[in-house]
Amino acid sequence: MREYKYFKLQWHITDHCNLRCKHCYQENSINSEVNIDDCKLVLDQFDELTKTIENSEQLEVKTHISITGGEPMLNPNFLDILKLIQARKTYCYSVLSNGSFIDETCLDFFKAFPPLFIQLSMEGSRATHDAIRGQGDFDRTCQVAERLTKAGIKTMLSFTAHKTNYKEFKTVANIARELKVYKVWTDRLIPYGNGKQLVSMSTEETKDYIKLVKKVKEDKKCNRSRTIVSADRALQFMAGGNYYSCSAGKNLLTVMPDGTVYPCRRMPVNIGNINEESLTDIYEKNAFVGELKSDKSIKGCENCKFINLCRGGLKCLSFATHNDAFMKDVGCWHQ
Repeated sequence: MREYKYFKLQWHITDHCNLRCKHCYQENSINSEVNIDDCKLVLDQFDELTKTIENSEQLEVKTHISITGGEPMLNPNFLDILKLIQARKTYCYSVLSNGSFIDETCLDFFKAFPPLFIQLSMEGSRATHDAIRGQGDFDRTCQVAERLTKAGIKTMLSFTAHKTNYKEFKTVANIARELKVYKVWTDRLIPYGNGKQLVSMSTEETKDYIKLVKKVKEDKKCNRSRTIVSADRALQFMAGGNYYSCSAGKNLLTVMPDGTVYPCRRMPVNIGNINEESLTDIYEKNAFVGELKSDKSIKGCENCKFINLCRGGLKCLSFATHNDAFMKDVGCWHQ
């Protein structure tokens, strides 16, 4: 059996959004979005990168394109972009959306060409969610999740944990089960852009949060539900999930609407632009990407028994906190 690796392209097809969430990475809405010509350029370059990795590493690359924004459905070319992706027949795709514009036309397309998943966000109880994302958004998100699930579309709820809401993860997991969505998952706030107004968790609070994820994951009600409670992000292996190692730059690249490339949207380091150099050259020649792909030592993790599996935890949080992706995860309590 041939060895393989996963590689994900997170593609932001617009900066426009109809919401102004308090933890958004963008500080304001930038007038930039992808057109059909941009789409062909990105897909051609992703194809080239995939073939290069397969040839150089002698393995099969399984590709995933994650379409997001801003709010991706505000791009007037949204469905045309998905059709171009589908026409290549080489990628699976997902959509990260706030769900505001999922209409019958979108549902019909998703049923004809099923995404790997549609991801919506849930920030806690109705009051907590609406305080972060806007009045009435909680009820609308629940309604959209129900419509997607009834249409047979795999739907995920994403919970962004920070100091003021992390204890509500159990509430979100219960809502996910009631809505019968495919999966609920959580990760920690990265304090960029508007997210600077919210406060990240302390080390002790992170420890409590991980314990809560573990408790929710092991809850007998969860075990009887078809909804998966995922614990597969940084440090969550201590909640019974899989070991996590940051994929930024290694198995993940992010392309912004203007062609700027980041290792990850949550690590906004400009590593190039596809209008000036190819994704392949960025992946193979950029010095910072080279460091992310290497076994560069992590400051503060030298004696940790998990170092070869965890590789320092949430690198984007370390970068946001210390301007250094190679420092110990600020939430980690291990010595």
